[in-house]
Amino acid sequence: MQRIIVIGSVNRDHLYSVPHIVRPGETIASESYRTGWGGKGLNQAIALAKAGAQVSLIAKVGHEDYASLSALCSAYSLDISQVRSCALPTGHALIQLDSSGQNCIIVHSGANGAFTEDDIQSFLTGCRAGDIFLLQNEINSSAQIIREIKKRGGKAALNPSPFTPDILHWPLERLDYLILNESEAASMTGADSSDKALEILCAAYPALNIFLTLGAEGSCFACGNTRHFQPAHKVRAIDTTGAGDTYTGFLLAELSRGSSVERAMSVATEASCLCVTRPGAVDSIPSRSEIFSLS
Repeated sequence: MQRIIVIGSVNRDHLYSVPHIVRPGETIASESYRTGWGGKGLNQAIALAKAGAQVSLIAKVGHEDYASLSALCSAYSLDISQVRSCALPTGHALIQLDSSGQNCIIVHSGANGAFTEDDIQSFLTGCRAGDIFLLQNEINSSAQIIREIKKRGGKAALNPSPFTPDILHWPLERLDYLILNESEAASMTGADSSDKALEILCAAYPALNIFLTLGAEGSCFACGNTRHFQPAHKVRAIDTTGAGDTYTGFLLAELSRGSSVERAMSVATEASCLCVTRPGAVDSIPSRSEIFSLS
């Protein structure tokens, strides 16, 4: 099994259940409120751990949150020996969740935006050839980190979320895996359909393994002229917050075991379908044993 190292964000989530996503100029009362851990880096690292991967997390948090984060991650046997605390506050997210399970999120980067050159060099010192590194777009210096990973013989996986135009200037040609949703694919390519977006991405990056999630419809794989579609079964969605992170974690966990693309996509789809039937981000991620008990 290949090692997987997540370099990403850690957030403290503030979740408000609302009758509908607030409109401009509107003030509404929340029906409930809770806090929890989040951030795409942490969510995906926990998804990987629950999927049985050999995984560690590289991140930065505020001094006041390190002990609590350590307690959380120890429950999942998630290695956080390379998580560093700093004087900046931990990143945080304000999440609106409506009655249909849709969400709207505002994120403040905090410590997630404080990666320095020294941090990057130190974090990657132990990189071994074949290690898989997973990044998102909630920390700074991601483009440089991708270059450094490839210099050291690692494999780079990117989930370009949340999408920002500067991603198009990153060294995407050096990636091994690109895992994105329909909105991100449209933003990256300007295409008005998923099929067209995949054509554009495959033409630009012919050796790149691309996984495109299609919400309730399932997901697609594309690399060069190869295509595979994985349908999803219908479920009653309660909260879609962690679905994409769950899919990403279970997908890479299966690939790190040497599973075929088809097998990895099938397991990842089952996991994300189960995830959306539960509330929360971290708490909604199923374990690998749960997935296989259903099959």
